[in-house]
Amino acid sequence: LARIKFAQSLASDRITSVRWDVNAWRTAKGLSSADSIVDYFNQLLFHGKMAASNRTLLINFATTDDLGNPLPLDPSRTDYQTRVRELVGLILSMPQWHYQ
Repeated sequence: LARIKFAQSLASDRITSVRWDVNAWRTAKGLSSADSIVDYFNQLLFHGKMAASNRTLLINFATTDDLGNPLPLDPSRTDYQTRVRELVGLILSMPQWHYQ
């Protein structure tokens, strides 16, 4: 649980001793859509072998509201940066990253 909270705090930029600007990183990598962000981490952390069910779960998380209604991950929306941070936090807190 501590690792998950750390990953979420890191993605949300709530750790004062460690700084990671998710949005600057995303811009530098040319990532804007849910697909491109998830695919980036799939390659980086899974070497492209993320389970299709996990990829679908992440894309659905990023492209729906709390009730499961469609909500595009659109850079023009005021909540875009927050939603990207939440998506990255979820990706980094997935159980696959926390085995020993």
